[in-house]
Amino acid sequence: MSRDALIEQEAQNRAKKRMAQEKGLTPQRIDQILAEEREGERRKVEEGEEWLKSLGQAIRTFNGNKEPKPEYIGFKDGRRTFKL
Repeated sequence: MSRDALIEQEAQNRAKKRMAQEKGLTPQRIDQILAEEREGERRKVEEGEEWLKSLGQAIRTFNGNKEPKPEYIGFKDGRRTFKL
């Protein structure tokens, strides 16, 4: 699954939980919640990618001097998971 599809999947899961807590949702409010969750999830994934890139020297040492290319593979066990 692509990075964007994984972000969308997690955003929808989080949005569903938020919507279950609110009553009398309008279509506009549903769209707003989903947009907020998409942006939040995208921001968290980007932060994770940047954090992994900041460890570049250590990763290169253990990775045969190859540049780190973090790949988001999903939200598992309460954490965003990346593959190097």
